[in-house]
Amino acid sequence: MSVVLRLVLDQHGQLLHGELVGDATTRPARFNGWRGLTHAVRTWLTRQATEGTSDEPWKPKSGN
Repeated sequence: MSVVLRLVLDQHGQLLHGELVGDATTRPARFNGWRGLTHAVRTWLTRQATEGTSDEPWKPKSGN
């Protein structure tokens, strides 16, 4: 599974807002600032763990 982060930065390189795109079946999660980014990533990771995606590197595959 892959995730794409689209970030909008100001002229000083500070994060303003952005969106997290997981896959074609879910809507992009829009966020503001660092707190919004961390919340969006945490939500995405939780959803991946709940759905039991088999290609997660931190989850051991059964039968190993």
